[in-house]
Amino acid sequence: MGEEKYENDRYNNPDRIVENLRKIDETSAAIAEIQRLTTARIGDVKKMQIDEENKRVYFPRSKGGRDRYVYFDHFKEDFEKVKECKEILDRALQEKSFSDIRENEYYKALERACKKAGEPYHGAHPLRYEAAQNRYEVISQLTQEEQKNYYLRILEDRGKSEKKTEEALNHLREKDEVAIAIITEELGHSRLDIAKNYLKLKGK
Repeated sequence: MGEEKYENDRYNNPDRIVENLRKIDETSAAIAEIQRLTTARIGDVKKMQIDEENKRVYFPRSKGGRDRYVYFDHFKEDFEKVKECKEILDRALQEKSFSDIRENEYYKALERACKKAGEPYHGAHPLRYEAAQNRYEVISQLTQEEQKNYYLRILEDRGKSEKKTEEALNHLREKDEVAIAIITEELGHSRLDIAKNYLKLKGK
């Protein structure tokens, strides 16, 4: 699965790695794209459901049994890519199990792709870091009102009460951390400091 990356976060040239993956194995490239566009953990990839109407993806029973959504209102091109990659993965899953693909194809193909790109292999988790950072770059540039509505939607989808939602929002506004809270939720975490680690915002 690759050596653990303690201080580094994402691959230096993920586009080249994914391009190499496409030449090695189409399904592996699709899995990598899903991870780097949706923040999916590797175990979430096979569970991912597309909600076309609401422009979001749904991961039921993610880590810790938590259901989570990732939204694409501001990432329309990425949403189209995710749908295409899911189609590729679904075709492959008609022939073999996801565990077989993951263990016997994906990790090996990703390691080869990294080697061809001249990068040390660190497994699939750096793709999740990449997704968080890329999404934060866009979300942090939204207006305060847009960020507020984005975050409210997340909490409503999680079934949070109006009182708890308002309390959470007020607290985050005071510290200017609404965008970080959005990424925290989309990563499937509850603590801002974990998201800050993904985002390399240790000084905030």
